[in-house]
Amino acid sequence: GVPTAVFLTVSSPDTGYALLNPARSETTANPGENAIHTFTLTNAGLASDTFTLSVSNTPTWTASIDPAAVILGAGEETEITVSVAVPAGAPGGSTDTAEITATPSDPTYASTAEAFTFLSQVTMAPDTAAGSALPGGTAVYALTVTNNAATSQSFDLIIESKEWTTTLEDSSFGLQPGGSKTIAVTVTVPTDAVLGDWDAAVIRVEMRSDRRHIDRSTLTTTAAEATRGVELTTADDTESALPGQSAAYTLTLTNTGNAVDSFDLTAAGNTWPGVTITPAAVTELAAGATATITVNVSVPADAGGTSDVVTITATSTADSTAVDSLDLTTTALLPDYGVALTADVTAQTILPGGTAVYTVTLTNTGGGTDSFDLSAAGLWPGITVEPVTVSSLAAGQTATITVTVPAPAGYSGVSDTVTLWAVSQADDTVEASLELTTSIGWLVHLPLILK
Repeated sequence: GVPTAVFLTVSSPDTGYALLNPARSETTANPGENAIHTFTLTNAGLASDTFTLSVSNTPTWTASIDPAAVILGAGEETEITVSVAVPAGAPGGSTDTAEITATPSDPTYASTAEAFTFLSQVTMAPDTAAGSALPGGTAVYALTVTNNAATSQSFDLIIESKEWTTTLEDSSFGLQPGGSKTIAVTVTVPTDAVLGDWDAAVIRVEMRSDRRHIDRSTLTTTAAEATRGVELTTADDTESALPGQSAAYTLTLTNTGNAVDSFDLTAAGNTWPGVTITPAAVTELAAGATATITVNVSVPADAGGTSDVVTITATSTADSTAVDSLDLTTTALLPDYGVALTADVTAQTILPGGTAVYTVTLTNTGGGTDSFDLSAAGLWPGITVEPVTVSSLAAGQTATITVTVPAPAGYSGVSDTVTLWAVSQADDTVEASLELTTSIGWLVHLPLILK
């Protein structure tokens, strides 16, 4: 046969000609959210025209179009956004189809498209979350995935977009109907990040049996600046103790900053010496962590009835303006003073010109540390006491006193009673005495017989 050629001539109208693409848009949303559909409207006609956009069928759910009207030149196109509001109480499996119409001046050349919205069978909460961390640190978020389907389903968790290192605790798991699982998402702030740098990680969950069922969460992490802070607290900032003893305080130091920090502790303002702080420095304390501090205040032996205040200060080694102080007030009690003198031997007999030595025990029977002056009196000369002062003897403690009594030569059959005195230096009305009696024996002369 003879070849035949067929020629078709296709022409565009001299008015506007609407073309909506795609013809059908499908997307998912959760109850109480908006489903967003995007279409492209093209003027395929040969002339500029005004296009009116509308929802020609009344949808079950409320739909809106932006823009509602647009002027397009021949061959021009624009983006059309359709927002469908899903009712908050929409049951699982609900769907809605909205018919979108773009109409030029001549309705003959109108175009329609469908916006199909269905209720997602999976939700992930929260939709958005924000956190911060120091450079090199991490921000941790908790995302809860819930299976809204009527059957057991498997789900995949996907990092859709991110700039900073983002890790998922779990990325694939199954859930029973109505079941939920909370997944930790960790975002690491780069070490070279500066204050104010940020990253938004978008996490998507998909139902494996029908990947149209999805939900997203956006996690925004900001690089933070280290803030420094410290707090000192105690359950009791007043204590009392007897002179010569110590009052102990227990303090709690809290790092109230947002970064690891170290702290120095100092004491000032006290008039009583001997304040000790343990430890004097706390190192590498995590943000929000606490350390226990012990402060001991020594009460002077002569401080009975007075008080002293010491100020304990904690200072950040990273920022000297980050400080906190606590005043501790210590009161010295008035103790009951007392002293006793005892000896195993209180009487001796010696020869003329001999020496009697007595060992005496001095006991501090009072309630606090005390010092004592000692003296002895008798008729015979040369009596000595060693030592003449006992200093800073704690309550209940003892000291050994030596009393030496020399007997005069040329006497026999006589005696002398020495009285030993001990007097409290804290209260001179408190005293004790002990009598020591020394006798001089008779010399016996035997005859010398010669043969």
